[in-house]
Amino acid sequence: MVKKKIIIIGNIGAKVSGSSLSFKRFYEKLISLNSDNIIFINTFRNRNNFLSNALKSFSILIKMFFIINNCKIISFNSDERAFIFFGPIVYIFAKLFRKKIVSRVFGGSLDVHYERSTPIIKLFFRNTIMKSDTVFLQTNLLMNYFSELNYNLKKLPTSRRAINKKIKFKKKASKYIFLGRISDSKGIKYLNDAVEDLDLSISVDLYGSVEDKELLTLINNNPKIRYKGYIDHDNIYETLSAYDVLILPTFYEGEGYPGAIIEAYQCGIPVIVTKWRSIPEIVDKTCGIIVPIKSSTEIKGAIHKLYYDSVLYQNLQKGAQIKSLEFDEEKWFKVFHNELL
Repeated sequence: MVKKKIIIIGNIGAKVSGSSLSFKRFYEKLISLNSDNIIFINTFRNRNNFLSNALKSFSILIKMFFIINNCKIISFNSDERAFIFFGPIVYIFAKLFRKKIVSRVFGGSLDVHYERSTPIIKLFFRNTIMKSDTVFLQTNLLMNYFSELNYNLKKLPTSRRAINKKIKFKKKASKYIFLGRISDSKGIKYLNDAVEDLDLSISVDLYGSVEDKELLTLINNNPKIRYKGYIDHDNIYETLSAYDVLILPTFYEGEGYPGAIIEAYQCGIPVIVTKWRSIPEIVDKTCGIIVPIKSSTEIKGAIHKLYYDSVLYQNLQKGAQIKSLEFDEEKWFKVFHNELL
């Protein structure tokens, strides 16, 4: 049990996104173990604009001011943008009151946001929030990029709860699923083009929020691919288990370790993914196929390979199940929890 009161700062909104699901789950676990020692400050706001962000930041600092003397540790959890622009303020506040600060970044593009910042913001960032007592980053790419700024960097990858039932392995890969936003940077157009003349027994279904209505029109005009709507996170495993392979042809610049890949592994489902940013860190030939970005031909070839080679497909299913052990939520919660202790 934690004997020191901890301020937990993070985002829990009405609709939980994939990038913040781990935080919500970790927070719930912390509360179940240490409910009397946790003080939660929610950074959720209905609008994401300068005025809304400024007002929310001010309200967070006011709340911290009145409770910080009763706490020993501050846990700051945010996406990359908030980490760069609001993180330094939280850090200064924590150090003024001589409190330990444990920071965690969600997403895999902190380096991209940092590179786009002005020299002054970069300097401020390097000498404040990146000097936290511990900084948790999601990927090896980020660990290497920021390695010279802090000796207390630790890895905390995307993780998901394990399925507590036996996985039924399948003999043939004919049902393919995409999980994610329906947007250009997720590679939807290239996936749509790849499936136009596939074998009739192969199906591809897409799930996720629609950000580009023109892509949805494109999908609706292709009889080989179907948009099936949005899935609540509570139903992800049930939906995934009805499919044979996850396809994620993304080239989204904010990609870290996509939750959809980790969720597929937990269901024993291999993946077809793109060679993009940190994705090859979590996908190899034992559990999936990696293709170049923006290549319908390569996506189609990977689908054919798994459809016609049942031995390869069955081996990849076993590999996906083994890979899932690396991203067990319980394992990584303990790492996070022990750091707070």
